[in-house]
Amino acid sequence: MGTSLVNRINGQTFSWLNTLHNRQTITIYVENDDDVPFWNFFFSKRKLPTKITPATTGDKRGKKSVLDFADRLSKEFLLCVDSDFDYLFNCNTEQSRQIINNPFIFHTYIHSIESFKCYLDILENVFVDATRTKNGINFNIDSFINTYSEKIYDLFIKFLYYEQKYQVEYEQFSALKKQKENELSGRNLETWINSNKPIHVFPLENGLNNTILISPLLLNDTQANNELLKLEQKIQTKNITIPEPDSGILDQLKVELAGFGLEKLNTYLFIQGHLLFENVVLRFLSPLFNKVISNKRTIFYAEINAETDVKMKENIENNLRHFESLIMPIQIALESHKYYDVCPFSIRIMNDIDNYISNCLNKN
Repeated sequence: MGTSLVNRINGQTFSWLNTLHNRQTITIYVENDDDVPFWNFFFSKRKLPTKITPATTGDKRGKKSVLDFADRLSKEFLLCVDSDFDYLFNCNTEQSRQIINNPFIFHTYIHSIESFKCYLDILENVFVDATRTKNGINFNIDSFINTYSEKIYDLFIKFLYYEQKYQVEYEQFSALKKQKENELSGRNLETWINSNKPIHVFPLENGLNNTILISPLLLNDTQANNELLKLEQKIQTKNITIPEPDSGILDQLKVELAGFGLEKLNTYLFIQGHLLFENVVLRFLSPLFNKVISNKRTIFYAEINAETDVKMKENIENNLRHFESLIMPIQIALESHKYYDVCPFSIRIMNDIDNYISNCLNKN
């Protein structure tokens, strides 16, 4: 779609198209193709006639491309985005205000759709879907995730404090920079920028994420406990390098965030979703999957080799082929499941949709 055409799209565009085609379709822009089934899951619960598609600005996709339409929405033109950290920033940043205060923008509350895919209470179901067996899970998933979440809680709170501080300071810096560009030029402007640009004390990628990811090959509880001890040591080391905010600030932030649903045992849902998916959950589900499948195949092969009756041997071989046809790679099972409403934060999304229906869609 041409950039000039994209720039002209607004709520009136879709109202006009609905009138032209005698329909009542609600157009919803999302970040990427993976987001389409997620948001369709929720809006279809209210049987709303929707067309859900990734927003495209030129050749770009993602949250920024979606939010480029934020000031052009209507009851027939909605946006859906990952919350990332914006929900927890509680309107203290421009983007947070933009997302939280607009009745035509819907968000995930927890970090992203990957957070819903990795919700603790559905992981065993996903594992059974992938392996077609409930036997052989020699690993306490609940204990590991709960302990992991508790251990990262304090460091995550500190990260949120510094990340919000940086975002606020950067917004102020950007506003002043526009003013200074009219007043200064050349080396003077460069000197001013270098002197006033805010410092990112605790960046996400090189700060938090590298600290809280875990190593692969967690095949049993003993290895899991060792990994959690390593995690604790990494967090202690990282804490030394991050300055402590003024007394009481982090405790006050914890109370505020508890009101948003962030607690020690669910902190894992608020860290970056891709990190949780790829560098935490799959780090133990993948080796468990490989181990269970390998054990199941070994049992089949042992039965085949021990069987002397030709027809019985063929029977077992058929059962093996059938089993192989049912296996789903664990990553695909985790990516494609639809257990979203098991997560308690799904209620908040449905409440937003119901409020939109009552206050916007059905309002004359």
